[in-house]
Amino acid sequence: VQTCALPIYSIPAPGELRVEVADQGAEFNPLTAEPPNLTLNLENRPIGGLGIFLVKTLAPFVTYRRDRDWNRLTFGISAGS
Repeated sequence: VQTCALPIYSIPAPGELRVEVADQGAEFNPLTAEPPNLTLNLENRPIGGLGIFLVKTLAPFVTYRRDRDWNRLTFGISAGS
């Protein structure tokens, strides 16, 4: 298992919590990933995919961009959510 530091930033925005998660891994846009199959039993479900599913479900604002060698995923959740 490989570990690394993962920067997470809070970006000021009126009326919402806006967060940016950044890594220097291989270029990967999680917004284009296939959604997880939620009909499978837990024992048959592959590991991974639920985090981005939750973010896409709960956050009305989600973007991805590649900035030089960085993957940057930014999402916002309104204060009223």
